[in-house]
Amino acid sequence: MIVLILAFLAGCVPSLILFFWFRNLKKQNVLYKKNCSRMLASGMLTVFPVMLFSTCIVILLDVSGVKTSHPVLAAALHAFLTAALSEELCKFWMFRRRLKKIEGEHSWLDLTVYSTIVGIGFGLFESVVYVFESNPIVMLIRGISIPHGGYAAIVGYFYAKSIKENKKGYAILGILISFLIHGLYDFSLSKEIETVTDASGFIAVNLALLELVIIIVLIRFLRRNKDNAKYTEPLVYDKII
Repeated sequence: MIVLILAFLAGCVPSLILFFWFRNLKKQNVLYKKNCSRMLASGMLTVFPVMLFSTCIVILLDVSGVKTSHPVLAAALHAFLTAALSEELCKFWMFRRRLKKIEGEHSWLDLTVYSTIVGIGFGLFESVVYVFESNPIVMLIRGISIPHGGYAAIVGYFYAKSIKENKKGYAILGILISFLIHGLYDFSLSKEIETVTDASGFIAVNLALLELVIIIVLIRFLRRNKDNAKYTEPLVYDKII
């Protein structure tokens, strides 16, 4: 029981610290804090559309027979479609859905933060499941790197950029980048990849470090541009959302 509690704390505490730091970026803005809390709740609720989406893909993979005929391909499809694609698309859908309902004007920085918080919320809920399947060390690595927060930060940054520059391609680019990193990370942890390369562990560690770098870059980006008009002025996004 103590091990489970330690594993859960290792996986959740870093994300919660980052969330409360986000929430206090605008200490006097009550509406902003309220929006952050709503985004966190939305992120947690994202688990339900993800379950539906991923279940459909799992059924298709089972029916196709690819699991028995091509186990490595099946593992790749599971990592990139069942996990990465379903989770990244559902988080983005939930982020946009909530964005339509929250009040106030939102800047490039705001959208990046809100999207990241949705990812954090989903990651926190997911940790409840992972805590029974992983040890405290693995949970600590997941907790420190905050993978879902990092993936969502990329999506939020490029989504805001697409609105700012009126180019929808940036939103697609953000989803594509997060999808590729997410899928490759999950695939590198699969048992099947060990039959292809002995470097799977090396790949997984480096991708975990990349996820940590993404979070560090995000924090640096927010701190450096908190007074930059380019990133703090309200966006006009009615035509894109």
